[in-house]
Amino acid sequence: MENSQLLAMLSLLSKNNGNQKPEKKDPVVEQTNIMLKQMESLRGDFVKGVRLLRNRIDELENMNNNFQTVIDNQDIVIKNIVDKKMKQYTIETVDAYTAKSRLKEGTTITSDSSDSIGDAKGVGMVNQLLCIATTNNFHIYIKIDNEILWDKPYTYFYDNSEYLEDISGFIKAGKYYLSIRNISFQKNFVVTISSLGTTVFDQILLKYKVRGEIPV
Repeated sequence: MENSQLLAMLSLLSKNNGNQKPEKKDPVVEQTNIMLKQMESLRGDFVKGVRLLRNRIDELENMNNNFQTVIDNQDIVIKNIVDKKMKQYTIETVDAYTAKSRLKEGTTITSDSSDSIGDAKGVGMVNQLLCIATTNNFHIYIKIDNEILWDKPYTYFYDNSEYLEDISGFIKAGKYYLSIRNISFQKNFVVTISSLGTTVFDQILLKYKVRGEIPV
């Protein structure tokens, strides 16, 4: 091919290339790429924020542990001071109640008499009334805070002691036993024993405790 023909072809190709328009970009793709770049940037900021938050939480936990250690140390110091001060004093605990008992042995009560076993004014408890008699024809009268609690014969307690709380009536070696226990009072109490005939008591024991007793 001659040089003139070759130059003509190159000139034509050059003109065709100069006439081509630049390729048009898809706007959707462009927008998507922009959003992806923004999301990547936000992701980086989020990760950075999480790291900062974790570091702050670690700092607060360390501060809390240090504060708790200070409190524990102060508690120990205060306890030691209190213990030291308490050792300097002797504290005596005094029971506010006064324990008392009344015992009668070989007492005989007839139908025309009665025996006041015990009474007191104040706050306290009748711990026990114990009677041991040769016969069962005696009668128990107990008044608590100006109200009658018991006004019954021995046979009543004997027959019902299985069902009565803190009361026992039984026969042992031919003797009639009666035990009445744990009666609390806020003002006063009175215990009296009478007989339907003649009753000999081997023992009558009254045990009680009272606080702020007022002479009767």
